[in-house]
Amino acid sequence: MFKTLTFLLGSTAASVNESFKSYLKGDEPVNHEVFEKMWGSYSAEFKSLNTDKSLAERKSNFAKNIEEIIEHNSKSAKSFTKGINKFSDMTHEEFMAYYMMREGPSESQHCSATSERSEVEKNVNLEDIPATWDWRQHGGVSPVKN
Repeated sequence: MFKTLTFLLGSTAASVNESFKSYLKGDEPVNHEVFEKMWGSYSAEFKSLNTDKSLAERKSNFAKNIEEIIEHNSKSAKSFTKGINKFSDMTHEEFMAYYMMREGPSESQHCSATSERSEVEKNVNLEDIPATWDWRQHGGVSPVKN
């Protein structure tokens, strides 16, 4: 009995994506009971960033996003898999307003990538240019987040 109790106390809860993997892949249908468990797991795992909306609105957004996740993950010709994250109770517009911190695509960006560029030397020896270049090997790409 002691070993069983130790195992139960020492184990960690699976993430919402792992717990509901077969549903998010579209292998099993999501009914009301499953959705409520999924919402409960989501709420326990992630603190909502959508605090200006009522619980009913957040839950409705979550349901729509779950439908989009399942629709995407059910496709055989996908190159990536979608999952639940801390933004899953937001609409696309709310996400853009919160996370992108700008009004729309017409607003200019204020970063080094969009500032004026200096002249580049045009006399480049083509033999000095490598046949391939992987930015991952040169620290130019960070790992995927959210």
